[in-house]
Amino acid sequence: MQEHQFLNSAELWKPGRRTKMIALVIGGLFALLSIARPDGYGWMGAVLMSGAALVVPVLQFRRLWSVARFWVVTALLIVIQIPLVIAVGPLVERLRAAFLLAFGVADGLFVILMIVLFCSGLNAKHN
Repeated sequence: MQEHQFLNSAELWKPGRRTKMIALVIGGLFALLSIARPDGYGWMGAVLMSGAALVVPVLQFRRLWSVARFWVVTALLIVIQIPLVIAVGPLVERLRAAFLLAFGVADGLFVILMIVLFCSGLNAKHN
């Protein structure tokens, strides 16, 4: 028999070494892409940061992978990212790395907040 645990927001987000390594790899990939190709910096950077803002939390919230609501929230967040990247691309081209970093941090925090708000308190499998 499988046990179920009532998860609160404090138990959902506990980044471990793997999550930090993934974030480091994504940041390194961004650095390599932006150095190698200065044109298109805004679009590549915005897409990469948006992807990181989605991938890292999805990987971290593995306890919720069996919950349908988590995937619905994730799908809606993916849909929101498309117009967001289109809107932010020209700003990143103009304002460069500082704005891109701020966008990545803000977008990542928004994704984490939405997952916690809509998925905390759900019954999920306890590992």
